[in-house]
Amino acid sequence: MESPAEKIILISPAHNEERTIGRLSYDARILVDKGTAHDFVVIDDHSTDATAKVAAKFGAKVIPQAIRLPYDNENETHPGKGRAFLQGLLYCREQKATIMVMVDADLLGRLLPEHIENMLRTLGPDLSMAVHKCTEGHIDGIENIIPSFNPLMSGQRAIRMNALNFLFQRDGSLSSSGPALRFFKICEGYGLETALNYRIGNVDNWGLSRNPRMAIAPNPPSGLNFKPPLRKGETQQVNNVVRTHVSIAKRVERLR
Repeated sequence: MESPAEKIILISPAHNEERTIGRLSYDARILVDKGTAHDFVVIDDHSTDATAKVAAKFGAKVIPQAIRLPYDNENETHPGKGRAFLQGLLYCREQKATIMVMVDADLLGRLLPEHIENMLRTLGPDLSMAVHKCTEGHIDGIENIIPSFNPLMSGQRAIRMNALNFLFQRDGSLSSSGPALRFFKICEGYGLETALNYRIGNVDNWGLSRNPRMAIAPNPPSGLNFKPPLRKGETQQVNNVVRTHVSIAKRVERLR
């Protein structure tokens, strides 16, 4: 498990999750009060509902996602989980965290100490990242295109901050180096987990590597269950997911 000197901050990127963010924020604050983590932050990713208000009501610190990357056009907003992750990462670095734990905002059940402790125990002193398995709903007939069924595509992760140093300049701002820009570009859309696997875990999305720097945590008695990533009948969402994952695969190959 983690060293007593570790400083652990929980983050949750959230976009229009007013129905689930309250329970998650309540549970996360209990973990902070018990000393399982030092802080909990919700990154509000341009929500148009009451996500930020509900999270704050239940004790979360809320930070709006306002990431701008070197290749952005001026006067444009750029929502996305990858950018919400980067906003949380900046906060963790400012607070001198040694481990960042990310939990998706659409958790349906309870977030328990054993979920976090399980990831930290798996992370240990030698790995850069641990991933917690989770289950999600699905749409009949399209299970094969939903990445969450692959445990390596789970968003629930404990990551050592020193593994992410390449994303920063000396002054603490985001870097514009080649490796950092490649990571940012892969992160766009649904690409965050792919970018983390490839750059931090040293594996591809099927776990292939001769020297992996990540591991999948064994499931505790109480698992993590999340909302379906897609809603029945919304064909456009299905098409978008297919196109996005094809685009991510091409980006990864092009940027290797």
